[in-house]
Amino acid sequence: MKKLILFLFLFFIFFNNAQIRFEKGYIITNDDKKEEVFIKNPDRSDSPKNFIYRISEKSSDLLGTPDKIKEYCIYDFGSYISYTGPVDKSSDDISALSYKYEPEFRNETVFLKVLVSGDKNLYSYSEKNTTK
Repeated sequence: MKKLILFLFLFFIFFNNAQIRFEKGYIITNDDKKEEVFIKNPDRSDSPKNFIYRISEKSSDLLGTPDKIKEYCIYDFGSYISYTGPVDKSSDDISALSYKYEPEFRNETVFLKVLVSGDKNLYSYSEKNTTK
């Protein structure tokens, strides 16, 4: 009996933690429309290439990309802005460094995480255990 209760308890904890939840947030589209939505929060460390959101809890999933969405925010988690321009793609791994002195920039459209906002803003871009 104790083993059954323990198994059910552990199964409930695992099932509850394994769910990726849609959390309240907002998006701002490229035409400056702000909409309250529910955003899937996978809680990843890398900067997202895209994200999944819903207009209401029961609606179908929609895909947000940096070319369609100007900004999105998950309340109590963080916000991201769309950026188009040069992104440093040079490696931080010492064994994979190139002989070039300059950073290796590529023009891309990405989401940047907003770390600090105010008079001056601070953004972060993370990819493959590298943060810029």
